[in-house]
Amino acid sequence: LRAWEQVDIGEALGELARVTGHTNELVVEVSVEGTPRWLSPYTCEQLYSTVREALNNVVKHACAQRVQLLMCWDDTFLTVTLSDDGVGFDPAQLPTSGHYGLALMRETADALQGSLSI
Repeated sequence: LRAWEQVDIGEALGELARVTGHTNELVVEVSVEGTPRWLSPYTCEQLYSTVREALNNVVKHACAQRVQLLMCWDDTFLTVTLSDDGVGFDPAQLPTSGHYGLALMRETADALQGSLSI
């Protein structure tokens, strides 16, 4: 368990991406723009879980060789963008049962008063 009160979420997400990349032989680029701000422990935990799920999806499904994680801070929002050079997919063609990762990621974004775009 992490003590989220004491964690720099940008560093934690960057480390997660780098470890995932190293473990799965992906080239990973991590970038941060703007000035990081304090986020609640709940927000950090949920954001970390969502990015971890997104990275797991890249590993499992994308056949990617490169992953980019970009965190952009402004006065109001943190925007996290994860992109890869994988095969891609059509979100409209996803199975409606048995695959809940994207639905959970969207619910988490909604709970954080954010959004998820694919």
